[in-house]
Amino acid sequence: MPIRRIAATAAFAAVALAPSASASVDDHLFAVNATRANLAEVAAARLALGKSDTAAVRTYARKMIADHTAAQKSLAGIAKNTGTTLPKQPSKLQRAEATRLSRLSGDAFDSAYLRRQVSDHRKALSTMLLELDTGTVASLRGFAAGTAPVVRMHLRMAKEARKAL
Repeated sequence: MPIRRIAATAAFAAVALAPSASASVDDHLFAVNATRANLAEVAAARLALGKSDTAAVRTYARKMIADHTAAQKSLAGIAKNTGTTLPKQPSKLQRAEATRLSRLSGDAFDSAYLRRQVSDHRKALSTMLLELDTGTVASLRGFAAGTAPVVRMHLRMAKEARKAL
């Protein structure tokens, strides 16, 4: 088993098994992090549409914009109903990653963009599954249940697009 996979599995288990200080805090963090991920995905996809000439990358980027915009609209409705305040932009780290990506072009951009998409969607899927297992807010668990299959599809699409490069 590759070391990265072992580390990711251990990290996931540590988070899943750690006692939470407050379940509502965990659900709040899920909503905040999912929002940041959606915003980062849309921004990266828009960047890809502006920088890539590769059909597979552009098709993937359009799908990311459509799906992550729809997911964020749904999540915003849930947040409004639960009184959760969501961020208006990606995290500082996500913005820095976008800046690094924006400095690339051509094949280097396509490769880095899709590599990041695979990584981000693996993380997102783990987060969705964790919310399904440990979440206490039914509407957020429902969001995770509905979104996890879409995230799996995005992960598969990103892997396929990488192979096509």
